[in-house]
Amino acid sequence: MARYLTAAKIALLSLIELYAEGAVPSEGIIPVLSFVTSHILDGEVAYASSKSADDPWHKLNNTVNLMIDAKDFENLLMPLTSATGLPGRRVWDQFLTKLWAIDSLHALHEFFDRRMWLLAKTKEQLRQEEVTGKFTDGPLLPISRGSPVGTFLRHSYMEFARLPFHHVSELWKSFVRYREPTAKQWKRRHPQHGRLSFDSVLQDGEFEWGENVDDIAAVSYAEVILPERQGPIPVSTDEVESLLEFQIRQMQRKHPTHRWPLRVRALARLLTAEKNMAPVCRR
Repeated sequence: MARYLTAAKIALLSLIELYAEGAVPSEGIIPVLSFVTSHILDGEVAYASSKSADDPWHKLNNTVNLMIDAKDFENLLMPLTSATGLPGRRVWDQFLTKLWAIDSLHALHEFFDRRMWLLAKTKEQLRQEEVTGKFTDGPLLPISRGSPVGTFLRHSYMEFARLPFHHVSELWKSFVRYREPTAKQWKRRHPQHGRLSFDSVLQDGEFEWGENVDDIAAVSYAEVILPERQGPIPVSTDEVESLLEFQIRQMQRKHPTHRWPLRVRALARLLTAEKNMAPVCRR
């Protein structure tokens, strides 16, 4: 199980990139930022801001839905006309372009490298540019480093940098599986993309490997190609903790703490202690 990064978080990072590039129209900025922050804010902060008793359940349902597929992204973005690109294109179309541009393990590394580019430049970076005379372009709407979204970007970047190759490979395959339900919509707009478009390495090697490419794909991506081999829903320990915290809060509302089983009380103390240890992001 991944400690923090999941396929759904890659999708959230792609949505943040669309926002920073100015693709989200003015009427969609608040809905998009509200959607992003609802999924990246600490569980206790989100719970404290709830306006009704049903809100925690609503947040829990949204969290689980986001882990399963990209349908919530589609519901959010399909009604919005993109502020950039071809006239009439939906933000959903551009979102799919972002997802399908991550078409290899190498492209996944490049994707995470670009997360730092979305952040507003530090005073030191600005000073260095003034001294050297070398200025670099940034996004249209740079993300403040100290904001919740900026913290999420930096945290995601650092977590990916720490991952060993095996975990990066598992993250890549879980992302391919997560994205696959959108393939029909993507190929409707881009008919030139074939059956192996989910991995550009396989697609480029089809001429060289011939029929052997199917065997390679079956071994590498059995859970994508073969429906009966579907793996578990990709979920991180971070998300599991959020779900456990929700259950504990519900128990606190309904039952006195002293009547909880000893193991549950120990788990509650452990989670509370961990939440009081504020992580530090130095990048």
